[in-house]
Amino acid sequence: MKFIDIKQKLFNYVPAMLFTLLFSLILGLNSASAQDASDYGLFLNRQWKLLQFPTTPPSRRFPLTMADRNWLNAETNPMTKNILINRRYFQIAEELGQCLNPGKKVANWFHFATWASQSAGEVISGKKFSSSASYKKYFYQGYLSRRVSSSELQRDYEIDSAFQFANVAMNKTGISDWSVMDDYIDEQKVIFSETNYVIAAEMIPVGDMFLNQFCRGKNIDERLEKEFFMLFGDDEHILKNAFLHYREAMLEKNPKLKIEKTLLGTIEQVFHEQGRVQKNLYRSLNSPLEPTGLLNSKLLTMSASFVFGDQGIRLHRDIRVATLAPELRTLTDPRLRAIFTGLKLSADRPGSTYLASACKDWSNLNCRKRFLAPLFRELLVGESELYAFSK
Repeated sequence: MKFIDIKQKLFNYVPAMLFTLLFSLILGLNSASAQDASDYGLFLNRQWKLLQFPTTPPSRRFPLTMADRNWLNAETNPMTKNILINRRYFQIAEELGQCLNPGKKVANWFHFATWASQSAGEVISGKKFSSSASYKKYFYQGYLSRRVSSSELQRDYEIDSAFQFANVAMNKTGISDWSVMDDYIDEQKVIFSETNYVIAAEMIPVGDMFLNQFCRGKNIDERLEKEFFMLFGDDEHILKNAFLHYREAMLEKNPKLKIEKTLLGTIEQVFHEQGRVQKNLYRSLNSPLEPTGLLNSKLLTMSASFVFGDQGIRLHRDIRVATLAPELRTLTDPRLRAIFTGLKLSADRPGSTYLASACKDWSNLNCRKRFLAPLFRELLVGESELYAFSK
């Protein structure tokens, strides 16, 4: 064979070989990606089988990192997991906050979730159920002797935990043995732990992937942006909108509109989250294991607060407008206005309170939405104990 023929054949063969190798590489990457999704799907299936109160599993298209998977799973000690969820939420909150509103103190869903998760930890650990002799004595002398009526108790007295209500309920029904509450308390710990876990298993990877895609020094092109938002499924449209509006906030130049878009995303994220765990919340507040028959969702709601730092805001009271940020006194984004008017809340700065924002029954999804939307609007901007988390 002539040298020229060999050279010509090599010339014809090499491009084909390179194309084949390139195609194989692409196919291999796609196969690896599909394998990763499949492996994560198996991981989720295994984890969800271990739950006593499972919800729909989160999307396998937003996988937890291996580092997070090592501790954020159904087998990790509940309190260890809760503490690590709190820290992870706060880390994402601070990074996302600076990505959306650089140099400013503007909160997002992950700030609020940090404190909600920490409050859940007090139930998981049993702290919320620790008895208090002083409270028992106070209620026995007041409520049970009829010097304090039921309506007065509900209206005038601040109750710190469901367990203190249980003192009243048990004595009213003649129950004296606290052991009858054990199954109820154990169930509450499991529900709070599992609900906290399933929320984190969805929100942590979505938040982390958003940061990695848009906030960590990468050059963003239209294709990559489109690919990220295509990962959301049809049942995640509210969550998708939340992160679309976070992205809008990033790109917005007008400071007021930037904050409005951040609030919009924050509210949409909590609406998605609350809807997803509705079944668990309803079970927790209306447990068939509650032995007295008196600790229903309305009574328990009256005892609860949204706690952050040393502050607490009672769920059963209208949200007070104390320090509403100038940027949020009136709302110009029509989507944000639609949320408030749809909930029958003022879209512009109301008087001293958001009337009808009080939630009398926390097991009711719309009730929670009416409370949380104005709460987030009130606390979103400015120095706040929302940023004081350090554990």
